[in-house]
Amino acid sequence: MSYIYSTINHIGLVINNILSRFIRIFYTTPIVKSTLTKYGKNLLIIGPIIKLDKNIKIFIGDNCFLSTHMEIKANNNNINEL
Repeated sequence: MSYIYSTINHIGLVINNILSRFIRIFYTTPIVKSTLTKYGKNLLIIGPIIKLDKNIKIFIGDNCFLSTHMEIKANNNNINEL
């Protein structure tokens, strides 16, 4: 009986990993890349969607890894380029 539960658990973990990678590749990464002004090769985004204000210019270099919660905001009085 425990063999059945173990098999169901492993199948669930595989499905969870497949769905999380699918969402990251086809949903999260394109949304973040569309808000960036310029980004390099091998941009890897793990975790929740990064929130960016529309009036900020961000340039990210090659081989960058963005993880966890990240929020970037700027006032109109500040220099809006990072």
